[in-house]
Amino acid sequence: MSIVTGGANGIGRALAEQVVRRGGHVVIADLDGTAATATAAALTSASAADGGSAEAVQVDVAEPGAVADLVERVSREHGRLDFMANNAGILVAGPLTEFTERQWEVAIDVNFRAVVAGGARHTP
Repeated sequence: MSIVTGGANGIGRALAEQVVRRGGHVVIADLDGTAATATAAALTSASAADGGSAEAVQVDVAEPGAVADLVERVSREHGRLDFMANNAGILVAGPLTEFTERQWEVAIDVNFRAVVAGGARHTP
């Protein structure tokens, strides 16, 4: 049983794909619930012969408690959590003078706090 945050696209999708190709089950957690659902369906369909599957969950990892709630829910519903990839991330690039304090807060919430929250809640 696995969770991949930011799993709808890019590196997160590739991580989720590797789980299902090996016959595992993955929860694709992403801010974009529509993309997460489409990715989960595509990966499950492509990996049916391997026994792998995926499900989608819309989650904003920047929200306090969201990652902890996700870990607890998945652990409860599936009986265990073997692997978690804290992959969600956002890039803030450019001159410092062009960004608002709120943009920096969101970047810190997603790129740091969510990772710490996931690690604190999931230690196999």
